[in-house]
Amino acid sequence: MNSDEIRPKINEMVRAYFRNQKNTNLLPVRYGGSLHGEDEAIEMINAILDGWWIGGKRTAEFESIFNNYTGSKHSVLCNSGSSALMLAFDSLNLENGSEIISPALTFPTTINPAIRQQMRIILVDSDIGTYNINVDELEKAISKKTKALVLPHIMGNMSDMNRIMDLVEDNNLILLEDCCEAIGSTYKNRLLGSFGTTAAFSFFPSHHISAGGGGIVTTSQKDVYLRILSLKNWGRMYSDVKYIPNQGTIRSDYAQQYMYETIGYNFNASEIMAAKGIIQMKKLKKLNKMREINFSLLYKFFKKFEDIFVLPTTVKNANPSWFAFPLTLKTNNVGKRFTREELMDFLFKKQIETRYILCGNIAKQPAYAKAGFFNVRNLPNASRVFTDSFFIGVYGGITKEKMKYIQESFSEFLSAR
Repeated sequence: MNSDEIRPKINEMVRAYFRNQKNTNLLPVRYGGSLHGEDEAIEMINAILDGWWIGGKRTAEFESIFNNYTGSKHSVLCNSGSSALMLAFDSLNLENGSEIISPALTFPTTINPAIRQQMRIILVDSDIGTYNINVDELEKAISKKTKALVLPHIMGNMSDMNRIMDLVEDNNLILLEDCCEAIGSTYKNRLLGSFGTTAAFSFFPSHHISAGGGGIVTTSQKDVYLRILSLKNWGRMYSDVKYIPNQGTIRSDYAQQYMYETIGYNFNASEIMAAKGIIQMKKLKKLNKMREINFSLLYKFFKKFEDIFVLPTTVKNANPSWFAFPLTLKTNNVGKRFTREELMDFLFKKQIETRYILCGNIAKQPAYAKAGFFNVRNLPNASRVFTDSFFIGVYGGITKEKMKYIQESFSEFLSAR
């Protein structure tokens, strides 16, 4: 039996495995996870059997699919969303010490590239409910020195993008969008990630789709794209101007592979990641619809408890694909009925996963005590998220039975208070 005969048998065995795999366990209730099946597994196995590990045909196909989805001219697949954020920021070529603005309510690797590049970082507050940047505070923070805005779309939600883009254009700012939690979210039917010079997306297992890890950075500017390629691939030369040393005739591919124009990294994703990502992109609409249904069920349930919780809100024209369901304890509850930790501990014992909302106020995190942030004293909402906010899941792995169990568990806890 030759290799061409063996492959179909391997594929059929994989399909048989998934047909026989039934998980009817109610617990635990995860907040997120990779929803994949036989199609992803077969494509990943075929990538292994092909024996080409990085930068092959599947990487190119995934990037092309993502371009078509987002409307970007260029997409570059890399090994994680955090790496995508580094590539997105470093490709902007900002001078060290440039002033940038970003919300204090964020994730570490959203702001870490700016710290490493020794930027002057102005933190601004976010809104409770949307958990995204307060545009009034953003406008106050902009000065003649401001060069860029690093904007994470927290929980898949967003701020008023009309106002933000007016500020970006009026002040000649560069915009970097962190869409790691926001694949599929739209503002006025325009996808998040299509507003900025660059955008970063993540395919971590708990995100909207999963490539078993991985991330993508997008841009429609060719010069930025070439810098991203160079940064991702060890600093190799990708610019149109080629430098070839005076050593006689040299192959053009050597010139590209062994001439370095950037101090770069190795952020290559594997072909196995790309294989999974290709199939997951075909399921994105369905997966996001499942999130929408679960979010709506939770919102309807928690409307009964608006005296206790701040429910998630959106701005006009926003249509988020929610990463999770965020909740904040109302101030009249704190210290009277129960604390966030008491509720989260109860849910933990019920095997219902919950998480804090990213860093809360990143200036309060131990690693950032000497980061040199500015405006750290006037961040009441981010500080409140740091102490009083959390989220539960909405992804498609939360079945009707699990959703009922979540609601029953919350009712049990709250009725006792």
